Amino acid sequence: MHTAIEEALEKLLPTQQILDQLSEILADWGHEVSVGEEEERVHVAPDTKLELISKSALYTPYDLCFGTGFKVIVAIGGVVELDEKRSHIVPGICFITLWYNKDRKLITTDLSDTIL
Repeated sequence: MHTAIEEALEKLLPTQQILDQLSEILADWGHEVSVGEEEERVHVAPDTKLELISKSALYTPYDLCFGTGFKVIVAIGGVVELDEKRSHIVPGICFITLWYNKDRKLITTDLSDTIL
C-alpha cells in the first residue's frame, strides 16, 4: 500500500522516467562511471540493473544550494547487500544522486560509493 506522499512523488517525478533518463545519461557517458576516491573508471553495461533507493521533495525558502526541488538516489548495479537494522545498503557498482529543480529539470548528478 502506497502512502499519499509516495503517490504524490510518483505523480510528480515517475520512477520509470528517472530510470529512463539515467539510462540516457549512462549512454552519454559511454557506459562508464568514475567510482571511489581514486576515480576508477568502471564499465556499466546497458542492461545493468538500476534500482531506486529514495526519492524526496525538498523545500527551501531561501535560494540556497539547489533550492526547492527533488533528490533521487539510484543504485547502479542494483542492491547487492541490505542490512535494514543498520540502514546499510551496498550497490552493485555505485550510487548516483540526481538533483532536480522545482520544475523537475535535472540540475546535476553525484556518484558515490555510499549514500549521500
